Amino acid sequence: MSVLQVRLVVELLWPLFLFFILVGVRSTTKPIHKGQCHYPNKAMPSAGVLPWLQGIICNIDNPCLDHPTPGETPGQVNNFNNSIIAGMLIELQSVLADRSVLSKTQLLADDVDQWTSVLSKAEPGKGNLTVILRSILQDNETFSTHLTEGLSVPPDVVQSLMDAKIQLLSTTGIPRPDNVRSILCKGTDLDDYVQFSSQAQREAFQNVSCSLGEQQLIKTQQVLLQNVDVRKVLSEIPSAADLNPVDTEALMRKTSADALPLIENAVRLRNSMNFKATESLDFREDMFGSVNMLLCGKQPNYNFTKMTFGFPSPTQMANNMSTSSMGNSSVLGPTVIGISVKMAEFAYKWFPGQF
Repeated sequence: MSVLQVRLVVELLWPLFLFFILVGVRSTTKPIHKGQCHYPNKAMPSAGVLPWLQGIICNIDNPCLDHPTPGETPGQVNNFNNSIIAGMLIELQSVLADRSVLSKTQLLADDVDQWTSVLSKAEPGKGNLTVILRSILQDNETFSTHLTEGLSVPPDVVQSLMDAKIQLLSTTGIPRPDNVRSILCKGTDLDDYVQFSSQAQREAFQNVSCSLGEQQLIKTQQVLLQNVDVRKVLSEIPSAADLNPVDTEALMRKTSADALPLIENAVRLRNSMNFKATESLDFREDMFGSVNMLLCGKQPNYNFTKMTFGFPSPTQMANNMSTSSMGNSSVLGPTVIGISVKMAEFAYKWFPGQF
């Protein structure tokens, strides 16, 4: 038999093969007769990125509902306005619609520019922008207790650290948690952050710090930042930078007054129901379920024939595929045909009027 004859036979049998798959689907999956069927509308990209993505992800199974959907309401293109992300955007929009918030934001930006201008005029040779660590910690600080009791650091090393000078405006910024050990134990980077009274105190501090584990150093950095009093830091800036204390205090009061409404709005948003709902999402353990809760507002139902929204998890997809292949093997043969049946069943659900 020539190649052309084989090709002719394949081209004749291939459509029949697909037809037999549809016959098998129709014989194994009986149609469910309903009085009416409402399919969720799927927004076009012109309706917006979020409605378009929600229409694709949340309607992946194209469910048949026996009641009208919210998206059928005139002027409404979305069925998922009760989702977490929709609620967050609505609350954020209500905040941004407040003209006072925008005006305060502009004022705060102007204050930041003034602070930049003031600090740029500071004379590093005089104040050097350093303060004693003890002077910027809270009155009831727990940092020294954490060092002595939690890490068993010698009291003289703790005392030398508390009396050391801290760079307020270090150009390198706050070190990343994974970079703390390299700063403490390698080179002279430590001098960019802390200045001890003597080389002996510096070496004693480095010996103790380098003997600690990575997680202990990260925890110590977190405890230190938690015990820093921001008000004390701001009050130390004028003297450290050799600035006019009267002008600096007035600018500090203005900055605080402009920032307070924005902080209150940020706290209110964070404590709102929709923003708190994001804390229950776990994208590592249940990525598909978390995406469904975020975009669709409902947990996915992993029963394919009655699924309302979303994807099944990878494990459940594998179980469903295995079950369907075993159940259809007596009718359609090998596992590959069982997979084809699932694909045809999916097409049958999306285009019920074509078969």
